[in-house]
Amino acid sequence: MYNKKITALIAICTTLYLCWMIYDASQSSNDHSLTYFNERKKFLKNIKITFRSQPKGSKVDKRYYENPQPYEYYFKNLINEPVLCSQYEQVFLLYIVRSIYGNLDRRKVLRKIFQDIPYDSFSKDIIIKHVFLFANTNNYTTESLIRKESRKYRDVIQEDFPESYGNVYLKTLIAWKWSVEFCANVEYVMVLNDELFVDQVKLVSFLHYDLSQADYDNHFALCYCLGGRESEHNKYKRFRDLGQKMLYQGKYYPKFCHGVGYVAHISVIRKLYLGSLQNKMLMPDDVWNGVLSEKLGISLNCRNDLFHTTRYYRPLLKTYLQSPILVSICDQFRPMPTAPCMQQMYDSIYILRNNNQVRYRFQQYKEQRVLSRDSDV
Repeated sequence: MYNKKITALIAICTTLYLCWMIYDASQSSNDHSLTYFNERKKFLKNIKITFRSQPKGSKVDKRYYENPQPYEYYFKNLINEPVLCSQYEQVFLLYIVRSIYGNLDRRKVLRKIFQDIPYDSFSKDIIIKHVFLFANTNNYTTESLIRKESRKYRDVIQEDFPESYGNVYLKTLIAWKWSVEFCANVEYVMVLNDELFVDQVKLVSFLHYDLSQADYDNHFALCYCLGGRESEHNKYKRFRDLGQKMLYQGKYYPKFCHGVGYVAHISVIRKLYLGSLQNKMLMPDDVWNGVLSEKLGISLNCRNDLFHTTRYYRPLLKTYLQSPILVSICDQFRPMPTAPCMQQMYDSIYILRNNNQVRYRFQQYKEQRVLSRDSDV
């Protein structure tokens, strides 16, 4: 009897202790994130950004210079990872992936890519993080599955606006917002759709080289440029259905970074985010980043030669060593479905990287870039 009481008492004490530990951990995390968020909010409020006058030759409709419209949003955060970045002193690269729940197979490949951190002189001790960005599906079953995925991987961010094609620009806004509020200690941010394949090993060395160049915080590090021609979104039903109030009103597009994926220093992302609060958002969402970039004087740094479509991926692998970076647009309009294409790209490049001869030549290539960088300084 005495032993049973002791056993029961120990069980109760253990349960209370575990409950206290869980509560303390959750409170510490909340306190930490709240403090971090408040500090970021105060810092961002005091940052002043300057919009330039419309430059000569600009194709942006003048109303976006003469009559900018501030935008207020009050979205509730449904799922967050507030200490994903702030638990580290410095994060080198953050991926923010715009996704929908049905693209599980794409996220599976992307998670493998994001874990494939190179171990070399460029990458020693660097931290790379990623999140997948969702909107609200308003479907109980889907929402429960998103929460389950969040608990498993701790890499899901979700905001309370409807999941729809017309709200893609809101995902862009939240990507910028989350970066500057919850991952301000990052060097570079890559905003991308979940159909984009990127070779992380090459991207890291590419960004180290970019970081050594002058004015790296005032241009996109990697951008597939479009625009500079007559606007054409009204030709497509998916845009017409959104209504004219949501659409870009100019006759000509500015130059802009294709929304499928781009990389920029956190300073550039911060300027875009703060600029977006003073300028009405619009669709197509990538045209919007072009309008903001022109008004803020941000250089696009076009590198269209580094982006490839998936139908050419086999011959592309033959030139793997010659390209400083490898990014491939794996969308559903190509002959091969998106996720299998991404997986084959990943498998083929993994084999290449583990080939001793290829690895040696790749190391030589990176050393040449270092010498080139040092001679430019």
